[in-house]
Amino acid sequence: MLERNIGRQTLLAETISTLLLPPDAEDWNTLFGPDGPTFILDATGAAPVVEMACQRLAPGGRLVLAGIFHHTPRIDLNLIVERELDIRGVSAFADEMPEAIQRLPGLVPFLDRLITPAAALTDLPALYTHLLSGAENRLKTLIAPNGTDGKW
Repeated sequence: MLERNIGRQTLLAETISTLLLPPDAEDWNTLFGPDGPTFILDATGAAPVVEMACQRLAPGGRLVLAGIFHHTPRIDLNLIVERELDIRGVSAFADEMPEAIQRLPGLVPFLDRLITPAAALTDLPALYTHLLSGAENRLKTLIAPNGTDGKW
């Protein structure tokens, strides 16, 4: 599974100047040294990812949670106290949306690298085959149930 995501990881790293965290502890030491990273943003909402992040954050590091969890993470609260970790949640609220929507036109060149062109509903079987093959590097696939005229 990891090999299939290399293209996506590369795209993300190139686009937003970030590192994707490797699952192997030795790779963490190579990237961050023995203390670990000082900041981790988790958008997965996956309990094992947050558990791993808490164990590998540098002392005094910050973990920001943006994902929605379906399973409760098992986090050693003593680890948070002893290493003085800062864990924060972030969420979007209705009154923030107008400002975000106003910024979208300026983000089009950036977003085009991350999002597929819109696909019609009739293209779904072929699209799913393509996605399951792991050949798509972009992060989001758009389906346009009302047609693909390029206007949303």
